Amino acid sequence: MKPQSKSKFHYTPPTKDALKNRATTYGSNFDTAYRPSIQTFTVKEGLVTLRILPATWPNAQHYGYDIWLHSSVGPENQTYLCRKMMLKEPCPVCEERERALREGDEKYAGDLKAYRRVLVWVIDRDHEEEGPQLYPMPWTIDRDLAAMAVDPRTGEIINIDHPDEGYDVSFTRQGSKVNTKYIGVSIARRVSYVSEDEAKQNSWLDFVTDNPVPNCLNYYDYEHIKANFDGAEAAAPADDEAVPTRSSRRAAALVDEAPAPRRRAQEEPAPAAPTRQAVTEPAAPAPARRRAVAVAPVEDTEEDLTAILEGTRGVAPSVDDELDVPPAPAPRVRATASATPAPAPTSRRRPVSAVDETEDDDEPAPAPAATSSPRARIASGVRGRV
Repeated sequence: MKPQSKSKFHYTPPTKDALKNRATTYGSNFDTAYRPSIQTFTVKEGLVTLRILPATWPNAQHYGYDIWLHSSVGPENQTYLCRKMMLKEPCPVCEERERALREGDEKYAGDLKAYRRVLVWVIDRDHEEEGPQLYPMPWTIDRDLAAMAVDPRTGEIINIDHPDEGYDVSFTRQGSKVNTKYIGVSIARRVSYVSEDEAKQNSWLDFVTDNPVPNCLNYYDYEHIKANFDGAEAAAPADDEAVPTRSSRRAAALVDEAPAPRRRAQEEPAPAAPTRQAVTEPAAPAPARRRAVAVAPVEDTEEDLTAILEGTRGVAPSVDDELDVPPAPAPRVRATASATPAPAPTSRRRPVSAVDETEDDDEPAPAPAATSSPRARIASGVRGRV
């Protein structure tokens, strides 16, 4: 047996209500349409059975309280009560929606539209230990329940929210998010108490009496909602990969609106210069007329030709030399007979005027036609004398 401690310490366990409040309290950067201390009911997929508690606010005509919400507002996807629909005061989200309608952007305006919910206190029959929970019920479920609560033949009303003679309600949820459906809405066929435990029932009824639905709403002022809404528009262009929200889809169009021509000049590349296009085009072939032109032979005088044959250019010929000209060597005559010698096959640069690109480089150039130049006449005379 453990000896008794003499310490002054006394353990105090946390209360259940304190744990519930902390479990449902959001961070300081998260806004909610209801008081942070209020526990809300979240519908799970499948069959749901609830007991709706009676209204406890003055002049109530229905167990549900109509509210209008804007969701997915700002970078944190906050939910706010619509100030225009709830308080008849200016609402920054509604003002943005009206501007979108004026500009013809109906899809964006539809995303900003406030939607209706019917706020009720309920007891989840599958988790009664949670006590009263605030449930923003879809207005379609409220419509179906109201239709079934009135006898079509007698007009008798079934008070499903009566504490002692009320009825449980059931429906089935299918899908999630935009694909959510509520089917099989029905009212139980037998009367029941809110709770078989009278003390528990009284405790629940006292709680909803102390916390009427209108008092559980959390309104934010115009400047707070607008600052959050505008913050999403300013953050969207800085991060292209951020997930777009309803308030940030027009961010790029709202920030830094420059004139269209200037914006295009910065975003679109400059037109290509004519020289860039010319580089990509194939080089034009050389004109045929340049290849067809041959280099004209140099016209020498008879004295120069005679000096070439004798090897005495630059030396004044004698009288005997003019009368008796020795025959010229055959290779020297063939070399001078061609007007333009063929280039060597290994040459890297060829005159365009001397070689045709369509011919084989190794093929010798054809001999020129007969001419009446002095060089040809002398060469013919030499070969005749030989």
